[in-house]
Amino acid sequence: MATVQGFKVFDINTGEKKLSSLKGTEKAIKAIKDAEIVPGTAEDVDQADLDGNEMYDPRKRNRGTKLNIAGSRRPPARGSVSAQRF
Repeated sequence: MATVQGFKVFDINTGEKKLSSLKGTEKAIKAIKDAEIVPGTAEDVDQADLDGNEMYDPRKRNRGTKLNIAGSRRPPARGSVSAQRF
């Protein structure tokens, strides 16, 4: 598991700090010049969901996967109730 947080970065087009669509580890955010961690946005994610820069895209969360009882991700079995669309 890895803890990621939301952060703001400077937008050169508007001249203001804007909330990034990504979340990152504290280390990754500190590596970005003038980035600012947004308090209260921390969440734990699977290490495998981070990119090579320790960034996480919450928009890709749980696409087509279900958590099994052990907590690992796997696609639902074909024909199972969880695989059917209601």
